[in-house]
Amino acid sequence: MANLIGNSAAHIALLPDSEFAQKEVSTYTEDAADTAAGRTWTDSETNEFMALANRRAVLEIKARIKKYGLHESHLDAFVAKAQKYISTFASNHMERKS
Repeated sequence: MANLIGNSAAHIALLPDSEFAQKEVSTYTEDAADTAAGRTWTDSETNEFMALANRRAVLEIKARIKKYGLHESHLDAFVAKAQKYISTFASNHMERKS
């Protein structure tokens, strides 16, 4: 689930105008949401998920930034956008244990 969302977050950050990338984001996010549904998550589990998803997003962004002709000076902005996507996913799809 973290790999799917990390990859989606990287696509969101790097290719916001690509129709193909956005279709992949939708598919990956739906798959991850299905996995997240039907259970509740402790704060520890949610934090671990977010750390793993963030790690995946950063690796994907670093691996693709030059490939897509983007400037490395924007790395922090791309990572911040990816982290926001991951955080939003966790808030919307990972029901917390009370």
